[in-house]
Amino acid sequence: MSKRILTLSLLAGISYSLFCSAEPQVSVVGLFSGKAVVNIDGKRYILKQGKTGPKGIKLISANASEAVLEINGKTRTFGLSRDYSSQYSAPKKVTVTLNRSSDGHYYAYGAINGVPTKFLVDTGATSVAMNSIVAKAAGVNYIADGTPINTATASDIVKTFKVKLQSVSIGGIKVNNVEAGVHEGRMPDITLLGMSFLRHVKMIEEGNVLTLEQKY
Repeated sequence: MSKRILTLSLLAGISYSLFCSAEPQVSVVGLFSGKAVVNIDGKRYILKQGKTGPKGIKLISANASEAVLEINGKTRTFGLSRDYSSQYSAPKKVTVTLNRSSDGHYYAYGAINGVPTKFLVDTGATSVAMNSIVAKAAGVNYIADGTPINTATASDIVKTFKVKLQSVSIGGIKVNNVEAGVHEGRMPDITLLGMSFLRHVKMIEEGNVLTLEQKY
């Protein structure tokens, strides 16, 4: 009886030892300076340099091209997993193409807060600028929610309200929380698409064509 118990104990000890020393399945799926995203036995973890993670795996160092891990006391160098990179592709670029008008400007049809609006692309305007009629149509309560300021124009001083628009969209390009100015009255007669929106896109002009490409 005692011999059988001893044999079972030895087998259990050997099995436990083999289990503990078994090397986990490891792949690196993301690389950053001082950090790495690591798949360990099918689960994903973020390891920080100098820290020990699951299964006793320690990140020795990491940069944009490789990670050095210590696994079961052994140091190994990993590049980015090909299996991971093949499953993912860069997001498709969202672009809008505008043709130059006969007056030399670029016009675009889009929306403010989902309400259709015509825009004039104006890189000289610091923000989107609209008249109070357009603002009311788009549901912008500029008097209650805006900050009143006086704006100098070429011929006059105009009362303006600084507001935040929920969204401005041109084609498939949409930007949320866009700064804008609302001018009381009917001017400007076309809403100006200023830099508070345009800084979120890349502008490429070739000949008489302007392409807007959303930044990520």
